Amino acid sequence: MKKSFFIVVLFLIISCGNSGVEKPENLLSQAEMTAIFYDMALLQSIQTTQPFVLDKYSIKPTDYIYKKYEIDSATFFQNNKYYASDPKTYKKMFDEVTKKLDESMPEIEQNQVVK
Repeated sequence: MKKSFFIVVLFLIISCGNSGVEKPENLLSQAEMTAIFYDMALLQSIQTTQPFVLDKYSIKPTDYIYKKYEIDSATFFQNNKYYASDPKTYKKMFDEVTKKLDESMPEIEQNQVVK
């Protein structure tokens, strides 16, 4: 899970290293974006390892994120592009996601659903 997550992150950092990105009209805080990235990592992991769980509850990961954070795809894209344009800030955000995932692992493993 972590390898594919970090490959995507690395790609985004490299491809979006343009510092001339304008601030989005609906700017989400770093904390909000970090929370979104954390939820996305969890949902991606569930979708990869136990997709039946999401199917059982008719959860579509992107729809879930947009509804939970009351945003749309354009807002997410603009904010992601904005934060990715500053690799140091973006890395810091993903370091926080990694730390939170590591701290959550015991609870996640304890509550893991098995087919």
